[in-house]
Amino acid sequence: MLSRIRRLIAAPLFFVLLSSAFAVAAAAESPDETTDEVVALNNQGVEYFKSHQYVAAIELLKKAIQLRPDLSRTHYNLGCVYQAEGDFPPALDAFKEALRLDPTSIDVLHQLGLTSVQLKQYSEAVDYFKRALELEPDRVDTMSELAFAYSEEGSDQEAVELCRQAVHLDPKNGQVFNNLGVAYFKLGHPSEAIEALEHARNLQPDRAEIYYNLGCVYADGGRIDEAVALYRQALQLQPDYPEVLNNLGMAYISRGEHRTAIELLEQALRLSPDSAVTHYNLGYAFTKAGRQKQAIESYKKALQLKPDFALAHQSLAIVYLQRGERSLALQEYTLLKSIDNELAQKLFLIIYKDKIINVREH
Repeated sequence: MLSRIRRLIAAPLFFVLLSSAFAVAAAAESPDETTDEVVALNNQGVEYFKSHQYVAAIELLKKAIQLRPDLSRTHYNLGCVYQAEGDFPPALDAFKEALRLDPTSIDVLHQLGLTSVQLKQYSEAVDYFKRALELEPDRVDTMSELAFAYSEEGSDQEAVELCRQAVHLDPKNGQVFNNLGVAYFKLGHPSEAIEALEHARNLQPDRAEIYYNLGCVYADGGRIDEAVALYRQALQLQPDYPEVLNNLGMAYISRGEHRTAIELLEQALRLSPDSAVTHYNLGYAFTKAGRQKQAIESYKKALQLKPDFALAHQSLAIVYLQRGERSLALQEYTLLKSIDNELAQKLFLIIYKDKIINVREH
């Protein structure tokens, strides 16, 4: 199954409008004419961002930086635009430059943490969030994001403790309760996870991610019908949510409704065609439906995207065996040996004992 838990989307970006007074104070030696132009370029860039004209916003902010490369706030704004656009490496660079110019900016440190999370650089994210909290210990959104980074690092107990501190400071913050639920789930406490996520849902009933997370917890506990209902609610709020479509498809496989599962997984792939896991799950659905040719195609697509996908190699080999194509199954076994030797040995026994087992879910 695809990632079982997803946190809420990061807190909104906060842009900085410049004023001539600020710019002059920052560098009194600059000519007023240049100062006014930098202010105008920065502020117009922010306005373009607000209307989702990201390319124009980036162009103007870069011009402002060329004129005044020493203003942390303009670099910060540029990082925010890149981050909103989903272009995280240049966002990270812009925020780093903003921090170099202003090492005590809490907002810059927070955004550096968020961007590091997006790049899966969790240790770096933890460091940035900690530095921000040293400057402002009671900043709840930073505590919540630090908890998520801890959880992704595997420090689930620390994540729970931090979320509980944040909840105490802001008991009406739905994102904190959501992240607390994520941390409890990863710690292996499903009841506490459900309780926290239900709190989050009560506080933010229009957030699709919370319904998705609840659905994941219920599905993991075998409560498939409840999970299906929650996934459906998530899709009502956000129809183009590929993770929900993937997990809903897997839930329908659990109920034996293979045609519906295939439709949902194909819909997920139209939204996220490069998801190796969803291609794998579609192959699993085809296998359960007895459509071996389509299953082989889906497993191959998963392996094109992720050549070291051990379960896809095993599942493809099993379908080959079901079709009597032992030599092709042996090719997958050979590839699997260098990826997951334990799984390869299980496949070896299947090949040579003619014992066909069910394909595993992921």
